[in-house]
Amino acid sequence: MIIFLDLPETQVEGVDVAEEITLTLRTTSPTASCPSCGTESSQIQSRYTRTLRDLPSGGRPIRLIMHVRRFFCKKRTCAQKVFVERLPALCHPHAQRTKQLQEALCRLGLRGGGQAGADAASELGISGSRDTILRLLRQ
Repeated sequence: MIIFLDLPETQVEGVDVAEEITLTLRTTSPTASCPSCGTESSQIQSRYTRTLRDLPSGGRPIRLIMHVRRFFCKKRTCAQKVFVERLPALCHPHAQRTKQLQEALCRLGLRGGGQAGADAASELGISGSRDTILRLLRQ
């Protein structure tokens, strides 16, 4: 089984294949832009781990463990002193699912509604309740 990730400036640190596939990733960009003012920063404040769900591969769910960094904003007048590097190609801020998983759940919800979409998702190996699907559709 081969999993292709098209994530710029991201490095795969580990892969664990069991009942689910767990990919451990870390960002490699030397700088990040402040989401408030757009100033580039290279001064790291701290690191933390973020967990995301992705579409299944080979019938197995995929979990992404992302090691991301917090940066200090260099602009003194910026209201946001510390910010987290963004992963716009992968997910929205604060999201627990990748963009492609959210889109798949939305498509299932549009075709069959909340419960029917959740049932179809379950058959495809995607976890998502009817409430989750309806919430994503409302967004």
